[in-house]
Amino acid sequence: MADVRRTTTSTQIRNLYSDGVSCMNMKFYNTNLGFHLYPFTGKDQNGRSTYDTKNGQQTTVSYDGAFALYQMCNQIIEGKVQEGIITVPCVGASITLERKLGLSGPETVFSLTKNNVTIPFRFQTIQQQIKENGNVVTKIIESGVGAFMKTIEGYLTGVNADRHLDKLTEEYAALNNANQQQNGGNNNGQQQPQQQNNYNRPINNNNYRRNNYNNNNNGYNNNRNNNRNWNNSPRQSFNDYSLQ
Repeated sequence: MADVRRTTTSTQIRNLYSDGVSCMNMKFYNTNLGFHLYPFTGKDQNGRSTYDTKNGQQTTVSYDGAFALYQMCNQIIEGKVQEGIITVPCVGASITLERKLGLSGPETVFSLTKNNVTIPFRFQTIQQQIKENGNVVTKIIESGVGAFMKTIEGYLTGVNADRHLDKLTEEYAALNNANQQQNGGNNNGQQQPQQQNNYNRPINNNNYRRNNYNNNNNGYNNNRNNNRNWNNSPRQSFNDYSLQ
């Protein structure tokens, strides 16, 4: 039987930092949203934070899971959630986003548990002094949660997804050609049924046609309404996105 491989295309989106706790890398991974967390190890001689890049943990969430995280963040920023927790399913791992009362006030913690290891990420806040009725009061800006939420929003709406989908299409085409050649060699040139991989004929599917992004009003940069192709891209089960 031929070795039908899957694409493993990833594109960096953004790094977020939790001083003294961990570093979070967010990226497109196939059609999922990927998270890779690295634990904090200390400060170097210049006072810069260092992280253990050899012992990080990573996983991905589906479009639905990403929306659940976005919704929780939005509720936190709007002040609708003072305490609460959400758990998002993912392959071989567990992701939680928790809002709780810490020693110095409310705090929000994202945690990734995999291989019996849990790496937390505590979102930063910034204090703001404003006047209310002639009195100076301190307000908290959820800067870390806001940056996290906006990054997820970009994934959900397909911001900058055209470059990633170009890569995904090219990698799928290469794997598909390799599988077809292998099938032909193993079966003495007999015609075989087409293999069903992660995507159903993406080269002829408008969801992944390169020109559809590059020539559609400059893709995502000018009109968010043009993001229907990303939002309607084929969905896969969680098992299609396991990371080693």
